[in-house]
Amino acid sequence: MTKYPISLLMVLTAAPTFADAGVEAAIKQGNELWKERKFAEAEAMFKQAIAEHPDAKRPYDRLAGLYLIQNEAGKAKMAYQDAITHDPENPRLFLGLALAYMHLKRFGEAEAMTQRALELDPNSPAAKKISGYLEEKMQQTEADPHNSGSAAAGGLSKAHTANPHGAADKTDASVPNPHAAQPGNAAKTD
Repeated sequence: MTKYPISLLMVLTAAPTFADAGVEAAIKQGNELWKERKFAEAEAMFKQAIAEHPDAKRPYDRLAGLYLIQNEAGKAKMAYQDAITHDPENPRLFLGLALAYMHLKRFGEAEAMTQRALELDPNSPAAKKISGYLEEKMQQTEADPHNSGSAAAGGLSKAHTANPHGAADKTDASVPNPHAAQPGNAAKTD
């Protein structure tokens, strides 16, 4: 027998909290700012959501993606690691972290994160593509350890077309997702 009446438990577990509404409003506003390419303001909005609702999962994901799309791999790495501590079963976060490691040319760590994503979602086409790219890249690194035959600057890697968020290939930085998924299409995990 429970200490609380069942009807009270149902209300407590089913009723949305004020934090949920606040998180969703902040994410929506941050996504709009991101679309408008107001990256500093979007970053501030996601950070505010994290500060006000530290147990919410989505603001961490959004902040990490914002850093990644701006090619701030070091910040993205740290933000994805933080996001994973709040949502350790989300394979997309591990793929985002893999991309951050790739930008940092830490291919072994990128491969480990991709493998973790595949453990969580064995059918992920994005994880499979990234894994294949990493295998190629690590073989090239073994053959050319000083990277004397590097790719042209500014070009997109094959891994970017793998798209861990599952959207169509698109490289428009105005879309608030490091891999072109629209903000409203992201799965809500809070």
